[in-house]
Amino acid sequence: MGTPSPGWDSLVLQTRVAARRRKRRRRARRMLWLLTVATTAALVVIAVFIMRISKIQTARPAALAASARTVSHGNTPGRAHQGQPQRHHQPTKRR
Repeated sequence: MGTPSPGWDSLVLQTRVAARRRKRRRRARRMLWLLTVATTAALVVIAVFIMRISKIQTARPAALAASARTVSHGNTPGRAHQGQPQRHHQPTKRR
């Protein structure tokens, strides 16, 4: 039996290097897909959280409600609260 040809070692070395590169690329591709899926899942969770928060009815504090009523009436003092204007009878002069 003879000794292998001198180019044999370099051929085996190139094959191993190419195999390592393929494995590295596959692993990198898998990691990118995992990152993509994780990011998408996080964005979906955030979107659902925002939708739920926007549907919750919040009670307005009494201080804000009172100030909003006073500001909204502007220059008309007291008339907006009354259903019908009150008639004040003036005393008639007797002769």
